[in-house]
Amino acid sequence: MIADIMPRKRFKLLRRFIHFNGNYQFNNSPDRFYKIRPLFEMLRKQCLQIPSTHKNSVDEVMVAYKGTRAGTLRQYIANKPDKWGFKLFCRASSSGIIHDLLLYQGASTFFNVPLTEEEQMLPLGAKIVTTLSKTITEPELSVVFCDNYFTSFDLIQILHTNLGVKCIGTVRPNGMGGATLITDKELIKKGRGAFDFRSAEGVLAVKWFDNKCQPSKQRMWDHAYKKCQACIKGWSTIIFFSTSSVASAETLHPKTFHSKMCVMTTWDTCHFTLTTGADVSSVQRECQGGNVRSAKCFCV
Repeated sequence: MIADIMPRKRFKLLRRFIHFNGNYQFNNSPDRFYKIRPLFEMLRKQCLQIPSTHKNSVDEVMVAYKGTRAGTLRQYIANKPDKWGFKLFCRASSSGIIHDLLLYQGASTFFNVPLTEEEQMLPLGAKIVTTLSKTITEPELSVVFCDNYFTSFDLIQILHTNLGVKCIGTVRPNGMGGATLITDKELIKKGRGAFDFRSAEGVLAVKWFDNKCQPSKQRMWDHAYKKCQACIKGWSTIIFFSTSSVASAETLHPKTFHSKMCVMTTWDTCHFTLTTGADVSSVQRECQGGNVRSAKCFCV
C-alpha cells in the first residue's frame, strides 16, 4: 500500500523524522519510553478490548532490535528466537491473542502502576503477573499459567485473595514457601509415576517424575490412563499456542523441570483429588501413564 502512494526515498524521509510524542512531554519523567508511550498505550487499549478466554498465560516477549542507540533498554535473552531487542511482558489467552502488555525498563517499569504495600514487597516476576492479572475481565473464572521465573507461594496467595484469580506454574526451590518435598533421587528410585505433594492454606505443591519424554502428543493419549492423558491433551489446547512445535527429546534432560507438561498434569491431579476425595494411592494409579518430567508446581 505504501509503495503505491509514495516513492521509497519519500517514505525513508518521513520515517526518519516521525515523532509520536514531543520532547517537552518528558519533564524529568521516569518513563524511559516516553517518546513512544502514546503509541504503546493506544495499542494496549485495543488489546484490552479483545474478548479473552478464561485460560491465560504470562510470559516475556522480545521485540527484535539490533541497533545500538537504545542503551540499557536493549536486552539480551539467550533462549529467545530474537535474542536482542526490547523486552515486554504479556498476558495472552488460549486463543493465542495478547490482551495486555507491560514494557520493561528496569527499576522504573512500574512507574505508572498503582501497587499496594504487599505487592511492592513481591519480586519482579510476581509483580508482573499481579499487574497483568488486574485487567482480566472475569477473574473468579480465570486461571493464569506461568513458568518458574514468576511463580511463588506469595504470588499465588495474593492472586487468589486480592483478585480471585487461580494460578498454576512450575516453581523454583526458593519459591516453595517452606514446603519440603522428597528429592529427585528418591523419586527416581520409586520409578515412573512416583510423586509427592504438600498442601497448606489452599495451595497444593506437587512434584513427580517420569523417566521418559514423549515428544509426540499423539503418542501420549492412551485410554487406559484417560484421566491423566486428558490433561495432556488439555495442555496442548491451553498453552501450546505459545510455541511453534513440541520440544524434541534431545533438548530435555532427565533431571530438568519441564513446565509444558507438568502444569496441566498438576492442575488435573489437584482437581481430581479435591472433587473425588481420592487417596494418594488412587491418584498414583490414575497418573501412572503421565509422560512428564520431575517438576514442582503450585495450584489453587
